[in-house]
Amino acid sequence: MRIFASAVLLCSVLTGRVASAAEEAPTYTDADRARIRTELAAEYYNRNQYPIAIEEAKKALQSKADYAPAYLVMALAFAELLDDGMARSNFQQGLNIEPGNLDLNHNYGRYLCSKGEYAAGLARLQQVFGVTSYAGIDNSYTVAGDCLDKAGDTKQALAYYRMALQYRPGNALARYRLASVYLREGQLAEARDAYNGLTRVVSRPAPDVIWLGVRLERKAGNRAAEKKLADQLLAQFPDSREAGYLKAGQYE
Repeated sequence: MRIFASAVLLCSVLTGRVASAAEEAPTYTDADRARIRTELAAEYYNRNQYPIAIEEAKKALQSKADYAPAYLVMALAFAELLDDGMARSNFQQGLNIEPGNLDLNHNYGRYLCSKGEYAAGLARLQQVFGVTSYAGIDNSYTVAGDCLDKAGDTKQALAYYRMALQYRPGNALARYRLASVYLREGQLAEARDAYNGLTRVVSRPAPDVIWLGVRLERKAGNRAAEKKLADQLLAQFPDSREAGYLKAGQYE
């Protein structure tokens, strides 16, 4: 799950109107140029064109060397290219400029957790939790829940997933994680409640959501419901990984 602040690609639009002599061409500051280049870099990143995203971010830094969002785009792009050293370097350079940048803290925290550096990752995510107005705070709590679950702290992981849902009840990933952990721990009533909440916020369930339902009904001993969901999975997603698990009888 990539989380990045919304970026808008700015395009000049030719209106066909001839400017009067009194009108002046727009004047851009170095900060404006850095912002526009970074937004363009973010668009390339979102299109999975990581080398181009890096080049555009470098151009942003030519305009303003201390523009932290450009370092974030480069860090994310290098992470996708599996260049750990450059990813870390750019995260850290961005944070040296803006230690309180929430997007940088969120993404670096997520990155560190993905590398098994749970304490360091959670420390970054904690920087976000104190700013309740942050638009992506529910995602930060979800990432923290994943981090703690991998670290073996199931109780706190569940607490963070629930916290994510307090901020945004429609966070489907948090509901999925909550249901999955409850199912794994054998807390079937809680798992069912979380799963029912998930199906209410997902209009077209993906294979992993349907598969979770299959496993839940199987563990609960509801064979008719299990078969109905299994048939749905095979009919709608016959070539999915989850359909393969079903055919092989690999429920755990």
